[in-house]
Amino acid sequence: MTHSHRSWAFALCAAAVLGSSAVFGQSISELTNAAQSGDVAAQAQLGQIYDDGIIVAQDFKQAAKWMELAAENGDPASQNRLGKYYHAGRGVEQNQDLAIAWLEKAAVTGSADYLFDLGLALENGADGSSKPVKASQLYRRAAEFGHVGAAVSLAVLAQEGNGIDQDLDLALQLYQKAVRAGNAKAMNNLGLLYVRGEGVDQDYGLAAELFAAAAEKGLKEATRNLGVLYQNGYGVPLDEERATELYRQAGQSETTATESSLRPLFDDRLGPFVPAPEAIANYAHSADAGDPIGQFMMAWAHLEGVAPNASARNAARWFERAAAKGHATSMANLGLLYFAGHGAPQDFVLGYKWLTLASRYGDQRAKDIRDQLGQQMVRAQIIEAQKLAQAEQP
Repeated sequence: MTHSHRSWAFALCAAAVLGSSAVFGQSISELTNAAQSGDVAAQAQLGQIYDDGIIVAQDFKQAAKWMELAAENGDPASQNRLGKYYHAGRGVEQNQDLAIAWLEKAAVTGSADYLFDLGLALENGADGSSKPVKASQLYRRAAEFGHVGAAVSLAVLAQEGNGIDQDLDLALQLYQKAVRAGNAKAMNNLGLLYVRGEGVDQDYGLAAELFAAAAEKGLKEATRNLGVLYQNGYGVPLDEERATELYRQAGQSETTATESSLRPLFDDRLGPFVPAPEAIANYAHSADAGDPIGQFMMAWAHLEGVAPNASARNAARWFERAAAKGHATSMANLGLLYFAGHGAPQDFVLGYKWLTLASRYGDQRAKDIRDQLGQQMVRAQIIEAQKLAQAEQP
């Protein structure tokens, strides 16, 4: 380390401790001079300082400027960070090609973190592209070095059959290992496998334990999923107060399910819904006999709160039965319940699948709703939902 490098590094430490504006100015000045003279470490450090915005005003353009100099001079950390800047459009104009170029330079070092970051950028391109095959290869390499995030991303691809052959055993193995390492996303995803009974025996109790563990780590999605279980009594005692509290903690409320895009659809071809007890009894009799119209009406009665033991969970069950008989609006409503996590654990993939089927089987409203709600999903989830819809035979 040169004398000038030691001096500005010492000054920065002194500035952090003393809080002196004079020291701040002198240290940044010395650091800038060193960076301008070609000191790669100074360039990288200056970029980091502007990125952090701790002892200077945060300035992503300045951060990118200094990172690019360090990157061009061969600093892998700056190459990696600059690649992420181009991917996100932070401090520079978003550019997928430049993002990949810089991330690849950093990944040549073999760092698990850099391999993982490159995989993420390839899987979810800034230009909307997706290269899951290459991403899966990078995730696998990083996971072999012990990178937990890469293992979880690889598990998702294995679960979906995206970029690699579908392998639920591999996904389960990777999730379980990541759960042991304390990864919240793995806990939530594994919980969803147990909710669906996908690759494992369905076990709502174990799902609840996994959601709770992930929620304790601050994962809002898991907190929301745990709330759904309490709201409907899946694997835990039915407790609407606890569910409401969990929704609040997740930054959501139960009214999310009543927003315009998630409001259930009525099949106007069936005539008006009659909430009178005699009509409800007739709907129930017809539903029990297997009539999809009666099943739809019973589902609606549960949503309206006028059926005996009315609940969103029972509504979902009746919609599912009618959907299995080809009733399009029941398919659409089942999809909406999955999107909302109302009466069923929140699952965007299944929600998208049922809305796709509803559109195919005649409810033209379902397509617009599906496309709107699909904006919340990543491309891999949509591909999985499309595959499920193609395989479904109501």
